[in-house]
Amino acid sequence: MRIRWKTLIIISSIILVLTLSFYFICETALLQRLSIDEKRIAEEDLNRLKMALSYETQNLASKAADWSNWDDLYHYVENNNTAFIETNLVPQAFADLKVNLMVFTNDSSSIVFSKAYYLDNMTEMPIDQAALKSIILQAANLNPESEPIQGFITSNDSTMLVVARPILKSTYEGPVRGTLVFGILFDETEIENLSNVVGLTIKWYPTNGTNVAPDFLKANSTITTQMSTFYTSVTETEISGYIPIRDINSKIIALASIIDLREGYAETKTEIFFLSIMISTMGLTFLTLFYFSLDKFVLSRLSNLNRSVARICEAGCITERTQTRGNDEVSDLSKRINDMLDQISVSQAKLRDYALTLEKKIETKKRELEEANEKVIKTERMAAVGELAGMVAHDLRNPLSGIKNASYLLKKKQGDHLDDKGKETLAIMDKAIEHASKIIADLLDYSRELHLDYEECSPKSLVSYSLLSLTIPNEIKVLESVEDSPMIWVDINKMQRVFTNLIKNSIDAMPNGGSLEISCKHNGQTIEFLIADTGIGMTENVVQKIFTPLFTTKAQGMGFGLSICKRIVEAHNGKIKVESALNKGTKFAIILPLKPDPK
Repeated sequence: MRIRWKTLIIISSIILVLTLSFYFICETALLQRLSIDEKRIAEEDLNRLKMALSYETQNLASKAADWSNWDDLYHYVENNNTAFIETNLVPQAFADLKVNLMVFTNDSSSIVFSKAYYLDNMTEMPIDQAALKSIILQAANLNPESEPIQGFITSNDSTMLVVARPILKSTYEGPVRGTLVFGILFDETEIENLSNVVGLTIKWYPTNGTNVAPDFLKANSTITTQMSTFYTSVTETEISGYIPIRDINSKIIALASIIDLREGYAETKTEIFFLSIMISTMGLTFLTLFYFSLDKFVLSRLSNLNRSVARICEAGCITERTQTRGNDEVSDLSKRINDMLDQISVSQAKLRDYALTLEKKIETKKRELEEANEKVIKTERMAAVGELAGMVAHDLRNPLSGIKNASYLLKKKQGDHLDDKGKETLAIMDKAIEHASKIIADLLDYSRELHLDYEECSPKSLVSYSLLSLTIPNEIKVLESVEDSPMIWVDINKMQRVFTNLIKNSIDAMPNGGSLEISCKHNGQTIEFLIADTGIGMTENVVQKIFTPLFTTKAQGMGFGLSICKRIVEAHNGKIKVESALNKGTKFAIILPLKPDPK
C-alpha cells in the first residue's frame, strides 16, 4: 500500500474516531442532564399529587367531623329515627357531600345505617362487608380525644378513601354513641377530577389488578423493595412517576402515577444530530485541507525522492546524487542518502584496496593458524606428558620403596660395622632416595585432579609453617612481616606446599647469601602475598617458560614444582605472578580471595 493511501486511511480513521467519541460524549452528557431535569420535574409533580391526595383526605375528614358532631345524628343512632333517614340520608345528600359511602354504627358496633352510591349515575353500589367490618372494629375504641381513622382501603377490588370518627354531640362531648364512616371511591370519575385539580394526567393501578403496564410491574417491585418513588421513561415523549398508595395499615394497595411530556428530549436529540452534522462537516473539511497540505509539502517530495533513489539503483551509478529542495526532514533525508552514497563510494575504494592486501592477510592468518595448531599439539603433548608422568610415578614408587627399606635395614643392622666410606655411601643413597621420592610426588601431583579441602586460617600461619619446614642458611636474612588478619579460607596443606616451594626456590637462588622478604596486603576481597629475594634472577625468556611443566634451570630438577604451584593457586581462583631481573632478584606475587567462590 502506498504511503498516500496509508496517510489518508490513518487521518480518516482518527477523525472518524474523534467525531464518534465527541458525539457519544455530548449525547451522554446532554441526555444525562436532561434525565436529571426530567426527574426533578416529575418529582415536583408527584409532590403536587401528594398534596392533592392530602387535601382530598382533609376535606373528607372535615365533612366527617361536621356530621359526627351533630345532635340529630347522635339521637338517630340512639333511637333509629326514620324521619332522619328520609330527611338527611337521601341519595342527593351523597351527591351534595360528594361521598360514595355512609355507615353509622351504635355503641355496640352494630350497623344502624349503611349505603353506597355511584355518584356519576346515583345507582346503588355494593358494600365490601369484610373491609367495612375491619374499619368498624378498628374504630370501636375511639373516644372524643382520639384521632380519626383515615386512609385508603381496598373495597371490591377498587380503592376507597375512608374516614372513621366517633359520633358525639354538637358540643363535642360524649358519651360516644357509635361510629361514622365516610368513603370516597377512587374510580375513573374521581381520578379524572383529581387530574383536573392537579393539571396532570393521573393513572391509578391497584396492586391486585391484572391488566397493568410493564413499567407498573417494575415500579411496584422497586418501590416495594428500595424507594418511596420511582421514575421511568415510558416513551421518547413521556415520562412516568409513581408513588405508593398505602392503606390504613400501611400496606401498599395501589400505585398512583403521573405522566409528564418529555418536551426537551426531542429538542436535545435534534441538537445532538445537528451538532454531529457540524462536527462531521468540520472533520471532512479538516481532512481535505490537511491531506492536500501534507501531499504538497511532504508526500509529493517523498515520492520524488523515492523516484530519484530508484533511478540511481537501476542505473547502478553511485556518482549521481538526489536533489530535494527545502530545509526540513525530507531535505535532510535526501542529504543523508547522498552522504550514504559518498560512504559507499569510499567503501568501494577501500574494498579495492582491501582486495589488494587480502592475500597478505590470508598468509598472516595462515601463520596464526599454524601457531594455534602448534599450541594444540603442545597441549596434547603436555596432556600425554601428564599421563606418562602418572604412569612413571606409579611404576617407580614400588622399586624405590624397596630400595628405601633395604637402605634402612642395612643402616640399622650393619651401621655400626661400616667404616666412614660406607656411612657416606648410605647418606648419599638416602639423599638420592629423598630426591627420587620428591620427583615421584611431583609427577603424581601433576597427573592428579586437584581437590581442595577448605579450612579457615591466618596468613601468618601459612608462611610460618613453610619457614619452619625449611633449613635456612645463616647467610640469608629473612624479613617476614605477614599479619594474622584477615582470616582466609584455603586448602592449608596445598597452600603450605606452594609457599614452601617458592621459599625454597628463593633460597636456592641465593647460594652466596642475601635477603628474603615475605609480606602481604589485602583490600577487603583479596589478599596478596609477596615473596622477594635478592638472588641471581632470571632472564625474560626464562620468566616466560617458568610455569611450563618439565622446564627447569636446576641440575637435579624435573620442572614440575612451579607448574604445580600455579595449578594450586588457580584452583583457589587466585593468580600467581613473577617479576625478575638477571643478577637483581625475583619477586613472586600470590593473589587469593578471602573466601572461596560459592560456585
